[in-house]
Amino acid sequence: MNSLFSRSLWRAAALALALATVAAPAATLPLTEGQIAAMGLRFHTAEKVTRVGGYAYPAMVSIPIAHQAVVSAPVAGLIRQIHVVHGVVRKDQPLIVIESAKLLAAQQAWLRTLADLELARSELERARELHAAGSLSRKKFLRTQNRVDNLQREAEMRRQELRYMGLSAEQLGELEAKRRLASRVTLTAPRDGLLFDLAVVQGDRVDARAVLAHVGTIDEIVVDVEVPVDDARELRLGQPVVLHNRPVEGRIAYIARRADPLTQRVTVHALFDNPRGVLQPGELVRLQFVSSLEEKQVAWRIPTSGVIDIDGVPTLFLRTPEGLEPRPVEVLDRNSHFAVVRLPDRTDPGTSPVLTHGAVFVKGILAGTAE
Repeated sequence: MNSLFSRSLWRAAALALALATVAAPAATLPLTEGQIAAMGLRFHTAEKVTRVGGYAYPAMVSIPIAHQAVVSAPVAGLIRQIHVVHGVVRKDQPLIVIESAKLLAAQQAWLRTLADLELARSELERARELHAAGSLSRKKFLRTQNRVDNLQREAEMRRQELRYMGLSAEQLGELEAKRRLASRVTLTAPRDGLLFDLAVVQGDRVDARAVLAHVGTIDEIVVDVEVPVDDARELRLGQPVVLHNRPVEGRIAYIARRADPLTQRVTVHALFDNPRGVLQPGELVRLQFVSSLEEKQVAWRIPTSGVIDIDGVPTLFLRTPEGLEPRPVEVLDRNSHFAVVRLPDRTDPGTSPVLTHGAVFVKGILAGTAE
């Protein structure tokens, strides 16, 4: 019943509007409040804007290089355990366990060097006493001292090698004190962030320096875009940028000074604050460079549904005391939600509500009366 009643109101309102339009000047469609209510027309007050986005270039979201860290194998070996596959990690959190025969061999070499050093130091003490008593030549004393110096350097070198293989200072201290070898090394997160691009599974054999995973923070994100040379000349560092159909804003952080000879495009990087992780690495987006309008170039932001094409001309309907007044506009920017327009005659739509719901219906009535 309600549906039939609503359709009746629509037909009555449409008929009344059509009849009124025939008798009214072409520039304005007279409407009463009752007709507006019956047709369910809704209006929106235009918002004045001082800047506008341009062409929406295809782009890709990535993590800034400065916010990435590589998790690599410090020694060749076997992947024994993987603690984290993906997701949020904390600095020093265990990630991957590697078992390595080379790690055992390096520890044994260090312990042998320490043993040789301990013996050489004892010999040096004895040589020092003999040299003081005149029973040992200076040449032999210096040779013994030189052996101690060489072994000290070798022991430090082997110790550093074990650090590079992933053993901590605490593990080295325990190894030196207890002579207990460790066959496994645990790789930890180098920083807080997200673990991604894990490249191994349990049981894999890896070489030293092989990249196993990445850890990066996404509280700040970069969007990479390739821009034609002529367009890039108009850009500047720090210029605002927006993502098409996304409520985020960033800034240009880098403009390459060299164009790709094949594509004649320039690489541009835009930085966005991303504390809530709205933008995901690898996501494909469309980037717009925001330009400020001159003072005389006033523009207005309205819902996209308020702009319709009439005979190929973008048009909006202003609500005036006399009714609905169609006005041609210049569209500066448009997405699925909002459009930024400029009225050639500098009319101020901020004082006259713009028809945003039902504009297509009104256009149909206009077309019908014109026929």
